[in-house]
Amino acid sequence: GWASMLVFLFKHEADVNDIDEVLLMAMAERESTFRADAVGGGAGPVGLMQIMPKTAAGYGITRSELFDPHVNIEFGAKYIGDKIDQYGNNKPVALAAYNQGPLAVSRGTYSTRYATKITGAEDSITQYLVKNGYGLGN
Repeated sequence: GWASMLVFLFKHEADVNDIDEVLLMAMAERESTFRADAVGGGAGPVGLMQIMPKTAAGYGITRSELFDPHVNIEFGAKYIGDKIDQYGNNKPVALAAYNQGPLAVSRGTYSTRYATKITGAEDSITQYLVKNGYGLGN
């Protein structure tokens, strides 16, 4: 039930934002291991996609709303989609902006380690989807 619902949400939001659902799933796997109740350290990113409440607030989304899987995935998809567009489809830079913030990218002080982790997770997610009858994630 939970996995099927998440696959549906990732697919739907990926379609709406014209991005790859496997990318979204890989991000959620790395960020929270698919836990809607996840709370990170530091400034306190929350939910499946580990969204910073301050970032979400700029879009009118409250911290408590980020614990709703649909809201969290919807915002995460929109945000990474915007970053992919902003950085000319350069996925490693877009992922650095998602993970470290756009200021790190504009200063040139970002790392692509996060993008490498996400790329590895994308392969694992694709294998999982095929093995468990979800197709190729397309």
